Amino acid sequence: MKLREIALTTSLEVIKFGFILMFLSITCAVFSHGADRIEQAKGEEYQLVWRNRAKAFEGLGICATAVTAGAAVIGVVSAKT
Repeated sequence: MKLREIALTTSLEVIKFGFILMFLSITCAVFSHGADRIEQAKGEEYQLVWRNRAKAFEGLGICATAVTAGAAVIGVVSAKT
């Protein structure tokens, strides 16, 4: 019984953290894409710094989604047992 409660509370905390991380990574990716467009419009010595940052934040969002989904599955399984 104690292990079940630990699994439920831990999965709930991971889900909360995952949703926060997804929101922040999406926000940062949108900002980075916008900054990349501004740098492209300037035209002087364009570098791929903001585009690479946007790709990194997109990857972080995908990873956060996978972790959140995994924690949700663990929570559901531990709640049913």
